[in-house]
Amino acid sequence: GLSDRYNSASLDNGVLPSTEPNRKAFSFDIVPANLIDNIVISKTATPDLAGDFAGGSVQIVTKDIPEDNFMSFGLGYGYNSQTTFKGFQGGSRNFTDYLGFDNGLRQVPNKFPSTRIIVNNLTGPLKNNASLRALPQGFNVNDSRAFLNQNYQFTIGRVKDYKKSGNRLGAIASLSYRNSQNANEGIVRKYHVFDYTDDQYKFSTNVGALANFAYNFKNSRITLKNIYNRSYDDQYTMRTGTNVATSSDNKFYAFDLIQKSLFKTALEGEHKLGEKSAKIKWTLGFSNVVNDQPDQRKVNYTRNTSERNNPAALYNASVTTIGRENTRLFSDLNENGYSGEVNYTLPFQMGKKTATFKAGIASSFRDRLFNVRFLGMLLNPTDADANQIRQRPLNTLFDLDLINQGKYKLDEIGNAADNYTANSLINSAYLMMDNRLGVKSRLVYGVRVEQYDLNLSTFDTTIKPVAQNFVDILPS
Repeated sequence: GLSDRYNSASLDNGVLPSTEPNRKAFSFDIVPANLIDNIVISKTATPDLAGDFAGGSVQIVTKDIPEDNFMSFGLGYGYNSQTTFKGFQGGSRNFTDYLGFDNGLRQVPNKFPSTRIIVNNLTGPLKNNASLRALPQGFNVNDSRAFLNQNYQFTIGRVKDYKKSGNRLGAIASLSYRNSQNANEGIVRKYHVFDYTDDQYKFSTNVGALANFAYNFKNSRITLKNIYNRSYDDQYTMRTGTNVATSSDNKFYAFDLIQKSLFKTALEGEHKLGEKSAKIKWTLGFSNVVNDQPDQRKVNYTRNTSERNNPAALYNASVTTIGRENTRLFSDLNENGYSGEVNYTLPFQMGKKTATFKAGIASSFRDRLFNVRFLGMLLNPTDADANQIRQRPLNTLFDLDLINQGKYKLDEIGNAADNYTANSLINSAYLMMDNRLGVKSRLVYGVRVEQYDLNLSTFDTTIKPVAQNFVDILPS
């Protein structure tokens, strides 16, 4: 029931990294539901859980050894009465969008001028025009018909029993694909000075793959779990309405593509020791998270509210200045995570009741890089054709003929403080007792110690790097 920052999540005994650049948030939908063995949600702290949650700790475990050999193929289609077979608007679409990948044409071109060069006006007219032409072109709004939502899943499981030794080898692999087109029209957004209505059209693709292997031998079990998932969400927004603070009617257009991917692999071992059913369990893990937002395009047209009743009054594009509401955003987040842990469990009798002693150590290292640029195409307001250009429709507002005539200047919002590199290291150890007090009650108690080290540096050399180190003793 609490916000993102108070919760934590793990996938196959490894931390599930945040998929957002500026907050702690987990995209649980990147894990295919048909491949989940179980989910445990803990809302109370115990020493064997990481100490970074106050709301809930969500532990996701995927399947490994199947009970029997199997092969399954599933397909599904969905009909949405608000969207399916109805008008659907959006930007340009290509074949790779249906596979969950941008074809690369929306990225900042290679050898594009750096932020320093653009902000300091170090480009001449020829370089300026060439750079603008190199930017991805595509402000057309395409009309189509939305198709049925569709999903496909293929899963295969194999298990082999070695009767002489009693050993068992199992594997499960799965591929999944989802595609949907959803329209959400007439969204009312009223707040203080704003009175807007949004029409949103979202094209989504999700592809996933899983390959898990497990081997049981004697009193041991070794498991290798691998999962990859990629989500592709391309949303077009058309907003109309009034901003009382600026006395303007607005027509706002936004093309917003976000690509996210997660790759995670974990090698686990579980070994029984002696005759008292003591166990050692260890895990080594690696994860990679990508959050890519290429060429988010935003343009706002305005008209003074006093001109509403004037049939000749036209909307003018806000392209004579640049702000974050009328620029082109290119951002990229890449994070690698490395983790390892060892846990020891010893069950024993305490009086007439069963008790369990647990102890463990763990370490987790994360390394992140985040880059973002806000590029703008700036029109000189004193240009003789400025008003005529600003009244052009969106699909011709930035035409190549205007760029070749030098009507637009490449500009950028200097944002060195938004770009950063960071890494964090968490080392932990715990001791815990779990006592049965009766048929319906038990007592769990112990202590956990965590050492947390964080280092973060922005690309702004005037901002002092962040270096924090904490040691916390967490009894529970």
